[in-house]
Amino acid sequence: METAHAEIKGNMKKSDDQSQDPGTDYNGSIVVEEPRAIVHLRPSDLRRDMNVITLICFGFSLSSSWAALSLSSLIAIVQGGTVTLLYGSVVVAVPYLCTGLSLAELISVYPTAGGQYHFASIVAPPRWSKLLSYISGVASLCAWFSIMAGTYLITTEVVLALVLQYHPSFEPQPWHYFMIFQATNIVATFYNVYLVKKSPGIYNIAFLLSIVGVLVIPIVCLARAETKQPSEIVWTQFTNPTGWSDSICFITGLVTPAFSFGGLDSTMHLVEESLKPKTAVPRAICYTVGMGIITALPFVIAMVYCIQDIDLIVSTPTRCLSARLPIYELWIQATRSTSVATAFVALLLAIDVLVCIATAQTSSRLTWALGRDNAFFGSRYLAKVHPKLEVPVCSLIANGVVVGLLGCLYLASTVGTSKGILYAAPQITVEADSFSSH
Repeated sequence: METAHAEIKGNMKKSDDQSQDPGTDYNGSIVVEEPRAIVHLRPSDLRRDMNVITLICFGFSLSSSWAALSLSSLIAIVQGGTVTLLYGSVVVAVPYLCTGLSLAELISVYPTAGGQYHFASIVAPPRWSKLLSYISGVASLCAWFSIMAGTYLITTEVVLALVLQYHPSFEPQPWHYFMIFQATNIVATFYNVYLVKKSPGIYNIAFLLSIVGVLVIPIVCLARAETKQPSEIVWTQFTNPTGWSDSICFITGLVTPAFSFGGLDSTMHLVEESLKPKTAVPRAICYTVGMGIITALPFVIAMVYCIQDIDLIVSTPTRCLSARLPIYELWIQATRSTSVATAFVALLLAIDVLVCIATAQTSSRLTWALGRDNAFFGSRYLAKVHPKLEVPVCSLIANGVVVGLLGCLYLASTVGTSKGILYAAPQITVEADSFSSH
């Protein structure tokens, strides 16, 4: 890692000359030499097949801001109610928009899969560049482990919520959670090793499903809801059952809207697999943030107006899986149909499975980049790209093992305690990703 950073710092003055490398085609469809020419790394053996449309579909689908709000809304509902969901989404959107624009500018100049930690090495004072770069890289990797665990956890919760809806007498055991979590982990890893060639088409499908959901669900709920919440309650009623001050309650409730923008840097770590990386990835980041804001805010406004009985949404154990999936009960109330609500949840499940695949791909590229810079023991294995599959198989497997160990928390304690620990993953993601991005 020190060697790569020394090369970066020592060759900054030559960047203008390097950017005019005659072997680099900036106007063509494939830019093979560009990342190496800018940051002076070894050429990448990764497959290059992601154009700007695919990257936009990938980034928007992975973030799926409206879906993330749906699946993690419990914290905000309990800590501030609709006020936290509505105003919190605006409060969080502003800094994430600024962060996204900053990352887009940096990745357009230094298109490397390392992302934040390479930026830190380049722009930090020479005395601190190595330390800050390493801290940024580790923080970013931990954030992506948290995102992986969080998405796998959501898949587990949604599957069991569907089971409990139609079989209320069923009592999930720790091993049920464990098996679904690990099955999701194995499927995501297997797909990224052997079927990654199909990813552009898969991410386009995920994008279409997400667009269908964000358009259809609010329209159906608003049309079918028997009553609508008064605007005074929606926009001004702040609930605080926590015992903390209102300000602390609101701040902690921001975890939900912040989670809706998680994975903002996802396309950045795929830059060495993209066509025209200097333009495609920055555009993808900007579109991801912009479309996330445009879709999330109207969606959450529509949903809070459709709430019929908020106490039932928070407290119903059989329908909401111990109140972990309140959006299910909200849709049942709004549509007055369990079947329609189940179809919406099934759509969310399909999107989340594709998001699990995307998070495994992105995090493995960051692990591969760190391995290429000799950041860990065994880096020479993590940095290898399979010659036929054209993917970093060892990095994918290593990430799968780490996240699989997190899933063992289900067996280490009671379901409630284990889920409580794993539900901290989104919050860890928000803090670590924000730190590494700055």
